[in-house]
Amino acid sequence: MSKKKYCNWHFDKQGVPDKGPNNPLEEHFKAHPYYSIVREAIQNSLDAVNDLSKPVKVTFQFGYLSRKEYPNLIEELRKHIIWSKEYWKHNADAEKKFDEMLRFLDGSKQGLKKLLIPYLKISDYNTKGMFYKPDDTNSTFYAFLKSEGNSSKSDSGSGGSFGFGKAAYFSLSPFRTIVVSTKNLKDEYIFEGATVLATHKNFETGDKLSAYGYYNEDGLNPVMNIFDIPDDFIRNENGTDIYVIGLWEEENRKDKMIKSVLNNFWLAIHNEKLVVEVKGDLINRDTLSDFINEYYEDDMEKGSVSDINNWNPRPYFNAVRNYGLDTSKYFLFEEELETTGKVKLYVYLNKNLPNRIAFFRKPHMLVYKETRKKIKGYVGVFVCEGERGNEILKKMENPAHNEWKKENYRVDGKTHPDAEKVRKEIYDFILSKLNEISRKNLSDKITVPGLEEYLNIPADLLSEDENFDYKGENENVNSGDLTDIITKKETSSEIAVIKGVKINPNINKQGNINVEAEGILSTDGEETEVAGGGKNNTDGGTSPGFEDTDIIKKTIKPEENHVIKKVLQIEFRVIATKNKHRIILYSDKNFDRVGLEFYAGTDNGKAEHINILSSSIGSISGNKLINVELQKGKNILDVEFDDNIQHSLNLKAYELQ
Repeated sequence: MSKKKYCNWHFDKQGVPDKGPNNPLEEHFKAHPYYSIVREAIQNSLDAVNDLSKPVKVTFQFGYLSRKEYPNLIEELRKHIIWSKEYWKHNADAEKKFDEMLRFLDGSKQGLKKLLIPYLKISDYNTKGMFYKPDDTNSTFYAFLKSEGNSSKSDSGSGGSFGFGKAAYFSLSPFRTIVVSTKNLKDEYIFEGATVLATHKNFETGDKLSAYGYYNEDGLNPVMNIFDIPDDFIRNENGTDIYVIGLWEEENRKDKMIKSVLNNFWLAIHNEKLVVEVKGDLINRDTLSDFINEYYEDDMEKGSVSDINNWNPRPYFNAVRNYGLDTSKYFLFEEELETTGKVKLYVYLNKNLPNRIAFFRKPHMLVYKETRKKIKGYVGVFVCEGERGNEILKKMENPAHNEWKKENYRVDGKTHPDAEKVRKEIYDFILSKLNEISRKNLSDKITVPGLEEYLNIPADLLSEDENFDYKGENENVNSGDLTDIITKKETSSEIAVIKGVKINPNINKQGNINVEAEGILSTDGEETEVAGGGKNNTDGGTSPGFEDTDIIKKTIKPEENHVIKKVLQIEFRVIATKNKHRIILYSDKNFDRVGLEFYAGTDNGKAEHINILSSSIGSISGNKLINVELQKGKNILDVEFDDNIQHSLNLKAYELQ
């Protein structure tokens, strides 16, 4: 008999409760299946590195499996899918799922079947391979293929710890089926297939069967005799091959996989810990820059920090690669922290950068990104290299490995004290270094001769020693359009600039000047927004990341009940001084009760919420002023925001009942 027919599908008999066809773990990966499979597969391979002096290599190849050559693998599985559909025939969602599986296997033409079934083969090299011992839950092959919620890692600082990521492999297959073949350091060969369907019934025998099926010889153990493994699946060197059987067609899947490599593993590749090949394209230290430049045309990272579709590794890569080339733009800080151990922080300054930090630990895989507005116009790369710190941070991660929170590391129902220590050490380190950059780049004011002939700032609104930014934006709440409102006259010859930064006076359409400086820095105050590497977060939910309780919190008055009577079109202008924003509002009549909402304009055109710390008029409620009285003509109010950053402001105004 052909070796291809030795194996068959085996499903154990099942008691209660039934397992339905829905797998909540797979939901995490459904939005970005090819992006997710790359992240999870490479993480697993980096956890199993054999020779630390050489990079791990991971390859992704596409191929086809002949239905005729492997009748037991395909046809027998199809039979169990039909039985599953019949068992759940009164469940519309379940029936739909099994119909999709059958359509994939059989095609759309009645009476015909697909002869070739596509697969994705994921292979790693310079790895230890997997080990198997019957009923040993700590053996790597058992943990990966024969258990849920279990992961076996040889390194305490390894990337995975929950066995959560294996769902990415099954979710990519239309009928949730994979085949694994490995050779380990003991020259043992191990081969087995696995599928996850649903509780179903063998309608030939009447036996109720488990959702979990295994493709092997005896139904109990994987095949470990090389002479019984089909030739197509034999692994010839140490390492592991994983075949995802069946693939839905997806546009630009190769590009999505390469982007996942670049976003999540650029640091590992740059540091020669990893080499990746995607359908013939080799990404290593020598080619990394070329691939990043091909897929990302500039350093801009647009959109929300949680939108992985718009992530851009280029500025973070440049922060590390270009350190030492320009000491005014690129910085590196290294320190040995008491509990965390050795840490690094790379910083790259540029006015167009999104004020974000990318967080890595020992595997050099991106964990998450966080927006932290301590300084304006930068990206940072934080790396924990300490052994103890890596072990603690791993325990602070969630199953998706895209956040560090102290609540995730609990012992006896309580947060472990090491989690709090590491959290505080890391943020104290980051904030102190950003403050150091801020102090280094801020200078005393200087006079720019001749600039006064362009500036259009009323002299009576400025004290002699104040910095200013006079651009205001009034948002039309009906259309969403933004219009600059700049009023009349007079001048000042002093402005605050950064040491060594070129001032670019750009004359706008009204004949006024906008003064821009690259890398403008604030002295204190910050805002944060965080998002993790593998999850498809939305702005409406809670973003994962490093929990932050170090932000200075200000007490503001509770919001009063009010009803909007009418939206107002109020012309205004802003003068941003050292400690506040002076806002001049022009009203066409008197109003007793007005509400004002303030937002900060950004480079990508979006408006960001900013809280008010103090105001000369009105009652404070977050980013709003309530019960503001406006007189016809010019009204002046002084507002201090809690981040101490000079903003280009957006304003919404409405009359209150």
